[in-house]
Amino acid sequence: VSEGPLSIYRVDQESFLYMPFILLTLSPLKYLSLFQAFVCMSFANALALCASMRIAMKWLGVTPVQEILISILALVLILPYWTFNANFGQVNFISLFFILASLEFHDQAKPIGAGLCLAIAISLKITPVLLLVYYFLKKD
Repeated sequence: VSEGPLSIYRVDQESFLYMPFILLTLSPLKYLSLFQAFVCMSFANALALCASMRIAMKWLGVTPVQEILISILALVLILPYWTFNANFGQVNFISLFFILASLEFHDQAKPIGAGLCLAIAISLKITPVLLLVYYFLKKD
């Protein structure tokens, strides 16, 4: 079902609202089998989750041993949510990565990188637009 500039997909009585950019980004997956597309989305989400955890660990200043233990615990706790993301082709972890990358670039005083990552995050999911409030309050 398509409505205006946004597209709505219904899966077992659940509706998912997507911005046009994500539809263009995922369109090459239509040439793959369902299993191949699932593997690609699972890999992309896993990679984004690991990169997000690396950024978070850097901010927390944990030791390498602590990083391994926290990562294992986090992955075990996140597994059901990650499975949901993979089963429904969600991009939540990818969006999370771009949000954290935006904040990391902001901390490094790299406004172009911060803006680009935030723009990508917003184009994937609409909720990261709330991060603009943070940037406006900081006057950056």
